[in-house]
Amino acid sequence: MGIGGLFVFGKYFIPGTMLICGGILWVLYINDHRGFVRSKQMRRAHEPRRHFNAFEVLVLFGMVAANLLLMAYILIAR
Repeated sequence: MGIGGLFVFGKYFIPGTMLICGGILWVLYINDHRGFVRSKQMRRAHEPRRHFNAFEVLVLFGMVAANLLLMAYILIAR
């Protein structure tokens, strides 16, 4: 949504893109520190995973980087 909004609305969507990047970074922070399921028990077979794997973290960092690079391009080029 952040990249698409920048293409459509240009400079006017930069605060929205910053908010989206902040949300992604907040999700990564929670994932790293406590996970998404708070339990002191061992994970059971039917429960969801508690943390992202390395590939999912890499994809989210790539999305943040793409948003920031496109934001910089729009600020400089337009």
